[in-house]
Amino acid sequence: MLCSICDTFDIRELLVQTQSQPTRPFFAYGQPSGQWRLGIPDFKPHHKDLLSLRSSARHCDLCRCLWEACKLEHQKNLNPAHTWTDATLGAGTYAEQIFVGTDSWGTGRRDTPLLTVRQNYRDLARLEVCALRDHEPVDPQGLQLLARSVYPSSASEECLRFAAASLHNCLNNHKTCSPQGPKPSALPTRIIDTASEHPKVVDSEGRSGLYTALSYRWGSETDFQLTCATEHSFREGRPLDQFPATLRDAVIVTRALGIRYLWVDAVCIFQDSHLDWAQEASRMCLVYTGAAVTIAASCASDTNAGFLREREKPPIPMCWLDWKVNGTITGRVFLRPEFRAIPGVLDGRGWVLQETLLASRTLSFGAEQLIFECAKGKVWEGSGHHYEHERYRKLEFMQQLRSRRFAWWRRRLLTLLRRFDMPVALLLPMPSLPNADSAMVIRRFLRGYVVTRPITLQGSFGARRSPKGLSHFDLWTLYVVNYTHRQISKLSDILPAISGLATEFHRSTGDVYLAGLWKLDITEGLAWMVTLEQRDVRPKVPRQYLAPSWSWASVSGLPVQFERGCQFDPVQRFARLVNFTIQPSTVDPFGSVQRGSITLNAPFLDMGSIDVREDLLNEISGQSESPQWQLLCLLKKQSEYMMKHMGYTGQRYAFLQLVKMRQRVGTYDSQFCDKTYFLLLESIEYEAGCWRRVACLPVKDLAGRDTDTTSISDNAESISYTESLSSDTESISEDDLIRLGILHETRHNWKKRKVTIL
Repeated sequence: MLCSICDTFDIRELLVQTQSQPTRPFFAYGQPSGQWRLGIPDFKPHHKDLLSLRSSARHCDLCRCLWEACKLEHQKNLNPAHTWTDATLGAGTYAEQIFVGTDSWGTGRRDTPLLTVRQNYRDLARLEVCALRDHEPVDPQGLQLLARSVYPSSASEECLRFAAASLHNCLNNHKTCSPQGPKPSALPTRIIDTASEHPKVVDSEGRSGLYTALSYRWGSETDFQLTCATEHSFREGRPLDQFPATLRDAVIVTRALGIRYLWVDAVCIFQDSHLDWAQEASRMCLVYTGAAVTIAASCASDTNAGFLREREKPPIPMCWLDWKVNGTITGRVFLRPEFRAIPGVLDGRGWVLQETLLASRTLSFGAEQLIFECAKGKVWEGSGHHYEHERYRKLEFMQQLRSRRFAWWRRRLLTLLRRFDMPVALLLPMPSLPNADSAMVIRRFLRGYVVTRPITLQGSFGARRSPKGLSHFDLWTLYVVNYTHRQISKLSDILPAISGLATEFHRSTGDVYLAGLWKLDITEGLAWMVTLEQRDVRPKVPRQYLAPSWSWASVSGLPVQFERGCQFDPVQRFARLVNFTIQPSTVDPFGSVQRGSITLNAPFLDMGSIDVREDLLNEISGQSESPQWQLLCLLKKQSEYMMKHMGYTGQRYAFLQLVKMRQRVGTYDSQFCDKTYFLLLESIEYEAGCWRRVACLPVKDLAGRDTDTTSISDNAESISYTESLSSDTESISEDDLIRLGILHETRHNWKKRKVTIL
């Protein structure tokens, strides 16, 4: 039953009107990331206020749906000081007119407009307009504007058939995905054969075939693992009801997809053999790349939770609306709250990053719906209202990585250009006749006829319409930043858990891998910093050796960031790589290491020995303004220093000038600032002449100054402490002022020398 206001409401007319609105580019990270279609300019008036809507909800189905959706959205953003009572709803902005319409929405393959309830320019609720799957209205034009219903259970035959149909459609019809595995691949060393009633572990013996791989969270301890003691039982086959729920569900899905083999790390790798684990970890790239599809147990908290389950019922009452085409009812649709991308349990697990990125296809079983992803895009069981803030994690980028490989001459040219600080990427203005044809006025003609085309030696990953793109090394650092924000159960897995990605990047670039960094990009790569500032709590110090101090892997457990700019921005490198040594701990050259060092030729400043008890810093630091005291005051705020510092009598500290890069700020890259990065080093007691990295300190160049430096002694005045106290100091932080003071007072002591960092 509908009230007099809702009875005249035509949902199809509203959505079709939205479809006719113009589009605009959407920017993310300063680059066009897709197209957004604008919402309707004039929302339609509904009830006069929220009290009126609540009153009508007692007898009107649509008003009840809208009212419950508004309450649900308010509860999600609940502020105790703004609870909804009769008094609050009858006063202020809550007593103003309510409107319904559609807001801006993406024009992607599965994006659909959202019905928006608005009051005084404030969105009260956003709802999807859905059709019952397999019972859609007869309307070829309007079907693309509707989301779909989700099945009541992900374990239902209908849901599993949807998963199988999505996979087979990709295997048979997607030309862009076909090189990634529509044909049988070489099976991993050991694999689970699900063909028999009791799944069993078998050796591949060089055979090929289609198989799935499972990406999941181990969680609680389990004895369902392949060991020397349990090998016989796994070889003979174990009843499916003995499998933990998550692994049992993976077997069920594999069979439903029409695939025989399944790979699960706990059952296909000997968990009590360090040698077998190391060998199989080195093949992880081949395992996930070769799988026909990776099954992601996104909603399973551990191996016993399972991911095939009943879905929760919608939190608001179902409201059915007639779908009218030229006045004729051709079907019915309903409203539900907008599906939002909720981080799953796998999003915080370190190993899962490479498992999902290396996969040619992913079938993700979430709490709300099923999502299939391949290089061509995503297919949602329900809807696709999930803007991807981390677009670099798309499988499309990994496909481009495999196809865009560095030729030998490109690596040599890159090395030569970087040595002389020459640009390796350019943006050139070029004429564009298609753009000129669409230009309607002179100003748009001049702006549309000349477009910017990228020319780069490092690859360009990004939106097709974007003139700029990420280089191979930009893409790698984004993966590392995402990875370090995840959890690793064993700190010793910090490098092995990303070795598969490193293998792919090595195949693409041919570059030398240096414990998480790359030789061609070593100068910019060393400018990483810990994002978590531990001022009161000392970070946990790992007991075992993880990585060299100059690698981001040496601070396992702390998130890092790279403040690198666009590959088309100027870079001035002060440090040059002279030599390096990496000693792997296993047969995997991209896995864990037992020792590593680099030798740089760079401007170097020896700060001398500073012997003082750290617990006296708070009492004494304010009494001296010497560079040494300023340095100690700065160190006590650095979490990297607190984790790595190993003091001894007579220990020395030093600065090494690394690189100067341009950092973009603002949504449209309209502003930027240049930063010079310095490594802070401390001497090592039992390694004469060697240093340990304990911090990376960025120093902003003063606003409006473009310093052309070759060493600190040449540009000391341009970053002097005195000038930093001018009107430009608003863009300089307090820590920057301290760092500027240190560098200014010691500018005459910088020497260029070779420095070995362990």
